[in-house]
Amino acid sequence: MRFGGSLSFQDALCLFLAKRETWTCVTNDKPLRRACTSGGVDVLWGLEMMQRAVGPGAMTVTAAVGMAEKIHSLNPRFATAKLLTAFERKLGHR
Repeated sequence: MRFGGSLSFQDALCLFLAKRETWTCVTNDKPLRRACTSGGVDVLWGLEMMQRAVGPGAMTVTAAVGMAEKIHSLNPRFATAKLLTAFERKLGHR
């Protein structure tokens, strides 16, 4: 595996380990997501991971929505209000 390009060392290492161990990579970083997809590594958005945790009861809807709201408050440019609303709807919160 070649390191460099648009990936940081940490992201390249994450990709390497996910590929070697057949793990799913959970990231909101677009270059890492592209690298995972092209490298045959399963990838999830951070909110998708929380949604999957709610399904079997590993996380409550209230906790997931609260965490998503906190992410939105810290990073409203990328974790937009529209994204937050869609996430809440998927969880049946609205």
